[in-house]
Amino acid sequence: MRLRLALYLAAMLTGGAACARNADAEDESVDPDSPIAVTVENRGFSDAAIYVLAGGLTQRVGLVPGISSATFLVVPSRLGSSGEMRLSAHPIGGNSSLTTERLLVRPGQTVHFTVEDHLSNSSVGVY
Repeated sequence: MRLRLALYLAAMLTGGAACARNADAEDESVDPDSPIAVTVENRGFSDAAIYVLAGGLTQRVGLVPGISSATFLVVPSRLGSSGEMRLSAHPIGGNSSLTTERLLVRPGQTVHFTVEDHLSNSSVGVY
């Protein structure tokens, strides 16, 4: 009887330890000051000015020539505490623009923004 009880307790303690979370894994998270990489792939023929809209401000981050791509770094402090932002593309010489939906982005993540020649076919993803 005692042997069974000892085996049962040993199994419970071992199983409980295997299922326990590693609190140190959360401490190894990304630095909160890590920049957010915004990669813009411009598939249109016109150059496009790219803007970040966050916290009620619109800030130009750069220009992407037609049929090319560029990566811009956005400092997380630009987004405020919510971590929300929108991207906007304005083709040079065009009469239309494109603004994405709200994106929830964390420090160290990458945003891939594809600007198509027909702006309505453009896409965005956060990775």
